[in-house]
Parts: sequence; C-alpha cells; structure tokens
Amino acid sequence: FGLDKILTPFSILLISRLLFGLASGVALPAAAGWCGTSAYFLDAERGETFTTLLSMFNVGSGFGMLFGGFLVPKIGWKGAFLVFGLSGMVYACVAFVRMRRLDRFIDKVEERHNAIGSADDISMLSDDECNALDYLLTEEETATKEEQERFDVDCEDYSNRTWLINSRLSVKLQLLVVTLAHITTNIGFFTFQNWLGIYMQGSLGFSISDTGAYLFLPWFMTAIVAYFGGKLCQKAIRDHQMPPWRARQIAMTIATTIPAFGSVLLAYFSLALSNTPLFITENIQIISVSTITLIVSAQAASVAGVHAYLQDYASTRAGSILGVTNTAGVFSCLIANKFIASSVSTSTNTGFAKVFLALALMYVFCGTLWIRTMKGDRLDGKKNVVAL
Repeated sequence: FGLDKILTPFSILLISRLLFGLASGVALPAAAGWCGTSAYFLDAERGETFTTLLSMFNVGSGFGMLFGGFLVPKIGWKGAFLVFGLSGMVYACVAFVRMRRLDRFIDKVEERHNAIGSADDISMLSDDECNALDYLLTEEETATKEEQERFDVDCEDYSNRTWLINSRLSVKLQLLVVTLAHITTNIGFFTFQNWLGIYMQGSLGFSISDTGAYLFLPWFMTAIVAYFGGKLCQKAIRDHQMPPWRARQIAMTIATTIPAFGSVLLAYFSLALSNTPLFITENIQIISVSTITLIVSAQAASVAGVHAYLQDYASTRAGSILGVTNTAGVFSCLIANKFIASSVSTSTNTGFAKVFLALALMYVFCGTLWIRTMKGDRLDGKKNVVAL
C-alpha cells in the first residue's frame, strides 16, 4: 500500500512529536480547569495545587534528560522511546482507575450528606475528617438566597453572551499581559529546552552523555523553584495576609529580572571577547551551566506568578484562558525557532549571543508590563474576593 514510502523514519519521528505536542497542549488548559473548577480542591488551595502540578512537569523533564542521556548509549534511541512510552501508558491506566474511584467516592459522600445531613457514618474517613467534611458541606448550604440568585444570573450571562466581548477594557488589557507573559515564558523554556543541548555541544564542547547529565541540573532546579515558589506564595497569602496579586507580582519579578540578567551574561560569554577574564575563559563550561541553571530555575517562579494568578482571579475560566494563551505561546515558539535557526546557522557563538540578548529584552518588557498592570482585578467576572 506504499506505507514504506509514507512512514519513513523522519515522518514517524515527526508524527510522534506531533502526538506528544497534542498531549502536552491539552494537558495545560485541562489541568488549569481541573484545579480551578473541580470539587477536589478548596478555593484557597487552587493556586498552590496548580504550581505543584506544573513543578512535576519539570521534574519529569529533568529526569527524562538525565535517564535519556544514559539510556541512549546503552539501549539505543528506539529502546529509550519504548521505555518512556510504555511507562506513560501504564501510569495513564493506573491514574484513570484511581480518578474513577475518587469520583465515585465524592458522589457517595454527597449522597450520604444529602440523605442524612451528616458525614458521620462514612467508615472510610476518620472522625476529624468526617467533621471537617460535614462542616464544609453544611457551610456551602448556608449561602443566602440572594447570593444564589446573583450566581444564577452570572451563569446565565456567561452562557448567553460572549465573555470576552462584554468584559471591561482593563480586563482585556490584563488578558493581553497574561498572554504576553505566557509567550515570554514559553519562548524562554522552549529556547533552553530545545536548543540548550546544541548550545552545550556546539559552543561549550560537551559530549552527548555529559549533556544529558548536566541538563538534569537546570530542570531539577526548575522543579524545586516551581514547587517551593507556590508554597512560599501561599504562605505569604495565608499567614501574612499579603494580597494574592502582590505575591504573584513578586514571583513574576523574580521570573523576569533574573533571567534577563543571566541572558545578558550568556550573550557576553557567547561572544568570547578578547577582554574576557581568564578565570571565565578557563571555566566557561561550569559558569555557563550555572548561569543557565539560574535563568531556568528563576523563570520557574512564573508558575507561582502567571499560572497561580489565573487560579486566584480567574479560576472558573483558567482553562479557557490558558488554552488561548498557550496556543499563542506555541505559535510564538515556532516563529522564535525560525529566528534561532537562522541566527545560529550563520555563526554559532554570535547567533546564540543574538538569541540571548533578544530573550533579555523580552523578559524586561514582560516584567515591566506585569508590574504596572496586574493589580488583582477579577478576570472572570466573579466578585473580587480570594479565600485565604
């Protein structure tokens, strides 16, 4: 049937990458909607939960690069694909079964509560858990009739009118800033994730196995910053009564100023100027990797910034917003990839210097706009209140 001509090694690799991209593209908005609207989390937990979830993505990237660097020389690239592919399929089956059981358990809890008005006889829970669950369910039922009517009107408005068209101009501006922030972080992650190996091998002289080992460090630190950044922001909001938007602003300041400074340093290293200090020249590998680690890990604070901000101020529409902004980020990465390829093809060192300087300008512009614009207005039309 001519499949041997259609399914060439390149086309198989291209299709595999396309399927991986489709899965990744769906995962982010789906996860945002899941954290923002599901019954699994309280309002005050949604931002922290989403940052924890995204930090695990970076853990996987780090360990994937580490193990991939060792597996490819041992079992070949085909074997590496099989190992990671089969592992994902097994986990998907286990997670699906687990979530089905959790959904049935929540339904059972709600049925029992509606029937008897208490969660006391649920044998699967401890006494403290029963009391806490009963308190939460009872608290939900005490909402006043006027609040419920206002909620119904809001829902009707959302279903009958286009939310974006009817939102205020200031909200539209803030959504543009969120989109720019997502584009900036996407391009930053894309550049270091997809071109870092080429930079390390072409400009710094790393071998394939050493590249995989050293790439683990930036992505491991990324996961650490994303995880603890969310925890620290939540602690500042909950324990120190800091406005959520202020905590997210601090996170975005870290996520843009440090990467901008680090990118300028990498551009300087890439140019290999004659007046470069001897200490830097002799230790360029370790200094460059350390700088890259600082950039990528600091940018991970954006998880506790832009992504958690949407959970705080647009929880009911976080999935929809991220679906649009992530798409814009992906297409921006395609344009950035063409720019990077054309820059690096002429001269590796000079090309990467241009790339790093462009990144620095993007970080500065994005950080400045975020600080001046994002001050805690609701983006989904709900009341401007965030539970602490």
